[in-house]
Amino acid sequence: MRISKVYDVLAPMYGRVVPVLYELATSRAAQRLSAGAPATILEVGVGPGHILTAVGKRNKSAVSVGIDISRGMLNQSRRALKKHHVGANLVCGDAIQLPFADGAFEGVVASFLLDLFQKRNIPDALREMLRVLAPGGRIVVVSLQFSNPVLKQAWMLASHVAPGLAKWIQPIDFREFLEGTGLRVLRDEQIPGAPGTRLLTLVKVVG
Repeated sequence: MRISKVYDVLAPMYGRVVPVLYELATSRAAQRLSAGAPATILEVGVGPGHILTAVGKRNKSAVSVGIDISRGMLNQSRRALKKHHVGANLVCGDAIQLPFADGAFEGVVASFLLDLFQKRNIPDALREMLRVLAPGGRIVVVSLQFSNPVLKQAWMLASHVAPGLAKWIQPIDFREFLEGTGLRVLRDEQIPGAPGTRLLTLVKVVG
C-alpha cells in the first residue's frame, strides 16, 4: 500500500492521538520558526495541521501554506485551521517535487517527515526545501532521535513486531545530510517532554 493511502486511513486517529503525545515539540517548533518573523511560511508534510495552526496564531500576518501527499491529512489540517480561525492554503503534493517557486518562503518546517523517507531520498527532499527557502530564511526540522537507550531498545523491539512500521518510520541523524547545503545550525535540541524527539533550527546562509 502506498504511504499516502496509509496516512489517509490513519489520519482521523493520528490527528487525535499523536499531536497530544508531541504537543511540546509542536509548540517548540512553532516558536523556533516564528522567532525569525517569516512573512511566508511552508509546512512540508502538514499532517493534521497543528504546527501550521500554532505558527498562524503566533504570526497572524504571515502567508501560510501546507503541503501533504495524503488528502486525509489535508482534511484534518483544514478542520484544525478552521477551528482556530487560522488562514492557510493547503496543497496536495510530494515533498520531493514541491510545486513552488525558488525562494518563495522565508520559513519552512517539517515535522516527523524526513523519518519517512528512505535514506537515499532524504537529500532530494532537503534540496527541495532549500530551493523554496529564501536566503536568510529558516528551516525547522523535527525528527525521531532515540538517544535514550530504553527508547532505542523499545524501537528495535517494535521493528521486529511490526517490521512494516519500522520500514516507513526510521530515526535519522539529520545533521549528516547538511554538509554542502548552505544551511547553518542555529539550534540543536532534544525535547525532554517529547520522548525521542530532536529539533533542529537551521538558517540558509546568504551567498
